[in-house]
Amino acid sequence: MAHARAGFGPSDWVALPLWARVRILVSFYAGWGYRKVPRVAFESRGVPDSLVALTASGTDCSTLTTSIVTGCRPDLPRSSDEYADLQGWDADRIDSPAEAVHRARAGVRVGSGGIAGVTAPGVYLFQGWKSTRPLQGHALIGRLHGDGLLELVEAQPGKGVHWRRSSLIELVERYPAELYAARLFDAGER
Repeated sequence: MAHARAGFGPSDWVALPLWARVRILVSFYAGWGYRKVPRVAFESRGVPDSLVALTASGTDCSTLTTSIVTGCRPDLPRSSDEYADLQGWDADRIDSPAEAVHRARAGVRVGSGGIAGVTAPGVYLFQGWKSTRPLQGHALIGRLHGDGLLELVEAQPGKGVHWRRSSLIELVERYPAELYAARLFDAGER
């Protein structure tokens, strides 16, 4: 499990601030590229074992964000259906990652179609769509600061797993078709 790879027991891991857990998990992806047949850097409940690669490999955006969400919260139950929803596999439910976070009690969906509801500082899962016909989307994890600055982690072709700074306005402009978000809960939040 992710917490074990980081050297923590489950209760000590969940007691860490959420952003600290995110940064630790992302560190396991250092040097990883982008790959259409993705892998994950650690085991998490609900993530198929066949995807785990403990040495540098490659991943895609939705596999990266799914592994971070599931790795941050080993205390929550996971199923293969929840995994598929976090991945956004159903073309008829393009908001499924935000909904899956909400259903798993790992966070709360906060609006759609832009930045409505993304107001409080915190850690968010974003699912943006440049186009819905054909589907052209992207998943990101970001920390919103009080001044509107976003620290984002993502996996992209040509760049691999990387950090970048952005703003909510930039996300809305980059994903004009739809932008969904879920604020992830920190330890003790519900």
